[in-house]
Amino acid sequence: MRVRSSRTLLAAAEENREKADWIWWGKGDRSGSFIPMFGPRGSAQTLVAVWTYGSVEVQFQWMTRPPFSDVSERRALRELLNEVPGVAIPESALDKRPAFPLSTLADKASLARFLGALDWAAAKARAAGQTAP
Repeated sequence: MRVRSSRTLLAAAEENREKADWIWWGKGDRSGSFIPMFGPRGSAQTLVAVWTYGSVEVQFQWMTRPPFSDVSERRALRELLNEVPGVAIPESALDKRPAFPLSTLADKASLARFLGALDWAAAKARAAGQTAP
């Protein structure tokens, strides 16, 4: 299930520019990752990281550019993500990197809700002038 979910996320990020402008590939010796990036290299917004050990990490800690430099926008993203069954990000994590199991996204409806939250976040980033149309 983890492999299928991660491949689905990667395909969504690579094939649909509404999902990501480019992909950053991790360089870990033991654990690999990819991060869909929103915006041009050097000034992109990072939202989530997908790890080979079966985890999706929300990158609140690194959301330092508008609109997500505003805690209310991170809070709104958190609320959207918490609508995904199995995701329960606490309010106290809005400046951290909370994670949930990749298997949470194995269900098509859960994956669609998660990708909808990323679409919302990408649109917010684009409206703030962070990404190319």
